[in-house]
Amino acid sequence: MLPVDNNIKSLDYYIRMIQDDVLEQDVELIEVLDNSGKTLMIMPRSELVKQELFFKAVLILFINKNKKIYIHKRAKHKKPYAGMWTCSATGFVKAGESFEEAAFRELFEEIAISGVRLNLIAKHKAEKNTGNAALALYISEPSNFIPCFNTDEAEDGMFVDLEELNSLIVNFPELLTPALKWAYLCLNNKELDLKL
Repeated sequence: MLPVDNNIKSLDYYIRMIQDDVLEQDVELIEVLDNSGKTLMIMPRSELVKQELFFKAVLILFINKNKKIYIHKRAKHKKPYAGMWTCSATGFVKAGESFEEAAFRELFEEIAISGVRLNLIAKHKAEKNTGNAALALYISEPSNFIPCFNTDEAEDGMFVDLEELNSLIVNFPELLTPALKWAYLCLNNKELDLKL
């Protein structure tokens, strides 16, 4: 049996230490997951992507008062899926951050929306077919706020209803990210009042 070291600090302590060391370098730290979704280690996002390791990510669908979904077209330099239409906001969950905290952060960073209520509607474990991401899908309650996309993240945005989104998926699947297609499937499997 290994001796217990009472001087070992919490995961949060080490995350803060590492973040303090790399803040000047603008490095985003991400938790690496094992096959069961437990955190193994923390590493810079660029290294995690290079090694194709499992991580956590969020997808958010912003809904307006007319019950339409805001989607945006990814900027041409955003890889993967450059120039493709995706969810209202998406992104990595940073080290020490919950799925919900990441969802609120990404919603603000990508479309300048805050102060809305988000509901978790689906989760999916990390697999190769999810791009190695353990996914959490959130949907906002209908809101009057108007999205303003971040030009570093997107080049266009629009509201669509479920029928229009279905038409895009059927007729132009090559223009849509896998994340948006999965989110649509989740919406169809839930009893959500998005029909006008």
